[in-house]
Amino acid sequence: MFRMNGSSASSQARRKLVLLAPEGARIPEKFRNRKDDSRSRTHLLAELQRLRGRVYLEDGAIKPRDLTSDKRHIQTADEESWHILVADENNRVSGCARYLSHSAFARIEDLGVSSAPIVTSPLTRLWARAAIDAQLQDARDRGLGYVEVGGWALTEELRWSAAALHLALASYALAEILGGCLSIGTVTHRHASSSILRRIGGASLQYGGMEAGSYFDPRYGCDMEILTFDSGKPNPKYKGMLLEIQKELSMEAQVVGDSLVPAVITEPVLVPATASLAQLSAA
Repeated sequence: MFRMNGSSASSQARRKLVLLAPEGARIPEKFRNRKDDSRSRTHLLAELQRLRGRVYLEDGAIKPRDLTSDKRHIQTADEESWHILVADENNRVSGCARYLSHSAFARIEDLGVSSAPIVTSPLTRLWARAAIDAQLQDARDRGLGYVEVGGWALTEELRWSAAALHLALASYALAEILGGCLSIGTVTHRHASSSILRRIGGASLQYGGMEAGSYFDPRYGCDMEILTFDSGKPNPKYKGMLLEIQKELSMEAQVVGDSLVPAVITEPVLVPATASLAQLSAA
């Protein structure tokens, strides 16, 4: 459990991390505090969607028509994703981030980032697709997962606090507990989001000696960029914090899900680039 802005003055300022698992998720044995409860999972998912809806609406990133009647901002990936939540001692959600794992054989069309303007524009489409393809292949060659990160939202009081950095680092910590990954995400320039993620290890999408710059996304009405991450290569400056957050996630954070499946997460296994799903299943 951490304190907003590092203050120890008030218990009301104390925050904790909560992990919301996908339905039927394989849960590593490292997670000691597991709660298999569909009602709690449904409640927390709705709470984070309301937070995201409120924050995105205030920012002008979405319109009122993009919300449900109960003010939730629902995205297709929500049900299939892990969510890292910042919550108070009464489980009121004040921050969230999404972590969506893809199959080792995912295609660009399977990714949410495929709809980003830099991927769809005739001027940059071929380069962007080649860059993402190369990253997908790298993940397969190294036996790593491939993850899309996104859905970040924080209440105004937490945006410039230690909680923002804590939430960003928690994505790295979760990735390492789940076996390591390469990841990609579209990131806004609002509230210094891209700056924070670059500081901890995020990098521009790169390929062929070139890198993607920022672009304007009319869907969200702001400048965005595509960042990539290697969970095993965070900024060394935060190594100590990451170890503490991994310990927090393993020992303290409550993992809430529905029909959870206990699992032992093993070391990454190399997957031949030419292997088919049928070959992998038969191995």
